[in-house]
Parts: sequence; structure tokens; C-alpha cells
Amino acid sequence: MKTWSLGVKLALQITLVITLVMAVGGVLSIYQQERKFTHILHNRAEWMTQQLALTIKSPLWNMDSEQLDQILHSYLTNPDILEIEVRESAAQNALRHLGKKPASLALVDLTQDPEQRPKYTDAFSLQTPIAHEGETIGDLQITFSRHFISTQTRETMIAVGILLLSLICIEALILLILVKKKISDPLAANVRAATQIANGAVEVQLAQVKSDDEIGALNAAFHNMIAYLHEMAAGAEQIAVGDLQRQFVPKSTDDVLGDAFLRMTHYLKNMAQTASAIANGDLRHEVQPTSERDELGTAFQQMSFLREIVSQLMDGSMKLESSSGDLQQVSLLMSDEAQQAAKQIHSVSSNSKQVNQHVTDIAVAISQSSATVREISTNTRKVADVATEAMQIANSTSASIATLASRSREIGPSSTS
Repeated sequence: MKTWSLGVKLALQITLVITLVMAVGGVLSIYQQERKFTHILHNRAEWMTQQLALTIKSPLWNMDSEQLDQILHSYLTNPDILEIEVRESAAQNALRHLGKKPASLALVDLTQDPEQRPKYTDAFSLQTPIAHEGETIGDLQITFSRHFISTQTRETMIAVGILLLSLICIEALILLILVKKKISDPLAANVRAATQIANGAVEVQLAQVKSDDEIGALNAAFHNMIAYLHEMAAGAEQIAVGDLQRQFVPKSTDDVLGDAFLRMTHYLKNMAQTASAIANGDLRHEVQPTSERDELGTAFQQMSFLREIVSQLMDGSMKLESSSGDLQQVSLLMSDEAQQAAKQIHSVSSNSKQVNQHVTDIAVAISQSSATVREISTNTRKVADVATEAMQIANSTSASIATLASRSREIGPSSTS
């Protein structure tokens, strides 16, 4: 479906209004001209009526019918006169009554047969008395045609119509050119720019309109908007490549986009600082989500559990190192005591088999304890289990040593005795 541009619509509407105004003015002008022509015709009719009354008073007084007919025929040659009727004073019948046929305008004598009088549709009649030496001797009635008025009015209408049509055409052409240049073209350019911006384009080429009206203000606003969006797009491109050094300053308190970019850069900077601290081993930073839909903040907050686990592992590793040192010292002590016990066992003659068995148990326990210490030192991931096992072995070793010590004390008095 074909659509008209705003400029064409505006030009057509203005042309229509101007046409209506001109039409009303033309009608009023024609009406004034018609009144003017009517006034002219009536003045002429009155003048001719008065002149004819003065001309025929003498023939009528003298009853000179031939001269009267000549005068009437000469007046009937005027296209504005349709009918002349002359009556004697106080007479009912016409003395002379001449007329014209409406179609052929041929003269007709209606004196003897007034019933054949033609019916004129567009005519008017004037009547005046005929006076001679101060005495009224008859009446004169002339019927005039309004053809003059109709012809002049029609010619005036044609002339006014041609003039109005010419003026309307010229006005419409000039108006279309002005509207296209001043309104349609700038608006079309702004619409194209708005369409490109709506489609995501920022590099929009828009001609500068130098005007102090609304079109110029709209064009200037579009230029400012394009510059603003270009600046925001450049900032977004920097953020997209990880550059958070740009400082966004909102244009006003109503600058929602600028304020959003400012808060976004602060948010990303905070996240970047937190990530850098974690990467450097600093697990003390806390991140609070800005909203329920803050996925990045929620992810950083969930890392607090990882920080707790890592802290516990570090504490366990330190405790494990300390326990490993203690176990090594206990093992050395146990080795010394075992060597002393072995010397005492060799000097004892009785219950040697039982003592040898105990020595074998102690050696096995010491071997297990040494292996356990080496496993604890090399495998820190199994800290809890290894420590538990080491403690159990240490407890078992301590119990064996205690038993051995008790047996040694028992053996000692026996050998003395």
C-alpha cells in the first residue's frame, strides 16, 4: 500500500485549505460582480426607459403610429430589451405591444393577440408614465433580459476559476518544494538515522540542518544523541576487552545509561580486585551479591567455602608437620630404649625365649612406626587417616615398651637373686 510522506500530506492539506479559502473568496467575488452587473443593468434599463418615454411622448400625443413603431423597433434591436408595451392613459388594452421570441429573438406583434405573449424566464420589467406638457398621456413598460448579467457572471466565474486554479497550482508547487526542502527531507534523514540507531548502528551520517525552528532543534538533538551513543559504545568496547580504566560521568541526573555504565565499571573493578587477591593467595576478601540475580557475586560468595577448606588444610598441614617431628623424636627414643632392653635381655639367662619374643615384637613395631612416619611425610593429602594410624601405632608401641619395661623389672630381680 502506497503511503504519502509527511511533507506531501502537509502540502496537500495546506493546499486544500488555501483552495477552500480561495473558493470562498471567488464565490464572494462573483457575487459582488453579479450585484455590480445587476446594478449596471438596472441603471441602463432605467435610463433607456426614461429615454424611450421621452422619445415616444410626441408621437403618442400626435397619434403618429408609424413613427411610434419605428422608435419601438429601433429600441428592440438592443439585445437587452425583450418586450415593449405602450398604453394610453386609463386604457386597458395596449396601444402598441411588441416582443421577441425567446428562441429566435424574432419580433412579434402582440398588440392584437396578447395571449401569445412569450414567457421570459430570466428577465425583469420596468414601468414608467409618459407625460406631455405636465400631463400623463400613457404608460410604458419594458421587459429587459438578464442575459447581460448571466454572461458577465459566467465570464467572471471562468476568469476567477482560471485565476484560482493557476494560483493554486503555483502555490501547491511552491509549497511542495518548500515543504520537501524544509520539512520532508530533514525529517526523512532523521527517520533514517533513528532506524539505523534502532538497528544497533552507531556510526550514523546525518547532515547538519541550520535552522532555528523545531526541525533544526530535532536535528541538533539527533546529533547529540549520536555523539552520546558513540561515546557509550566506545566505553562498552573498552569494557568488553577488559579495560576498566575509563571513567564514566553521567550527563545529568536523568542519564540512566551513563549511571548504569558507572555502576557497572565499579562493580567489575571490585570483582577484578577480589579475583586478583584470591590469585595472590589472599583469601580474606568477601563479596556480597548486589541482587538475587547477581550470578558473578553469588559465585564469588560461594568461594568462601573453598577458602575455609583451604584454611583447614593449611592448619592440618602445619599440625601434621608438628606431629611428624614429635613422632620422629618418639621413634628415636623408642630405638634407644629398645637397644638398652636388648642389652639387658642378652644378660638375662632365664626366660630368654619369652624375652626374645618380646624383642621381636618391639622390632616389628619399630619398623611399622618408621614406615608410618615416612608415609606421613610424603603424603599430606591423607593427613587425618595417617595421623590416626600413627597415633594408634604409637600407642601400641608405648604399650609394648611399657610391657617390656615391666618384664625387664621382673627379670632384673630374678637374676639378682
